[in-house]
Amino acid sequence: MDPIFVRTARIMGEEGVDFLSTKTVAVFGIGGVGSYAAEALVRVGIGHLIFIDKDVVDESNLNRQLVADRTTIGRNKAEVVTSSRPGSPEVWIVVNPGSFPDKAELRLGDEDFIKDLHANYIIDAIDDVPAKLAIAEICWKMKIPEISSMGTGNRLRPEMLQIADINKTSVCHLARKMRKELKDRRVRHLTVVYSKELPHKPIGEGHAPGSTSFVPPVSGMMMAGYVVRNLLKEAGIR
Repeated sequence: MDPIFVRTARIMGEEGVDFLSTKTVAVFGIGGVGSYAAEALVRVGIGHLIFIDKDVVDESNLNRQLVADRTTIGRNKAEVVTSSRPGSPEVWIVVNPGSFPDKAELRLGDEDFIKDLHANYIIDAIDDVPAKLAIAEICWKMKIPEISSMGTGNRLRPEMLQIADINKTSVCHLARKMRKELKDRRVRHLTVVYSKELPHKPIGEGHAPGSTSFVPPVSGMMMAGYVVRNLLKEAGIR
């Protein structure tokens, strides 16, 4: 066993570490939420990781995104997250930004794209609602396990984040909107991370939400933990 995972094996055993090394997880969106989910999946030893994000690092990302520092501005986020991480290079699968649909164009016609990922689990950490709905509907129809992040903007209390079925959420405007749309599409269940904190009103002009260095990362870590626990449960480990 790779010595990187010695401490991990102390809680899930070498069997668990070996099992995770055979699994594939796809992360849609490598921003404030997704970059931390990706980091956690790397460090726990998921064997094959697919990072999907066409965006490049911007100065506005510096306050909260793991991929963002002064040296990475202008670089593709999915490419940044694969550099300088523990583990062998062969575990990385970076989707070429030109080889997948733009997140604003990802719709139900893209079933083959998601099918071809051969993912054991999908993490949705993007903020485009039509694309989130498309991913959820495709995963539901294809029976691919998924967890989706709801709104983390304009919030200050990470301890109020929860994991639940979207039908049991409250407070979160994005979850309410998604819930209605998914019901119309006959998607019965979707596991989400959402906040029960009432969002704060942004200060100043413009429509961009406020965001912090400590709420989105917790959402990402929670999603990664949920995925790992469910993969291990599938194998009867933990």
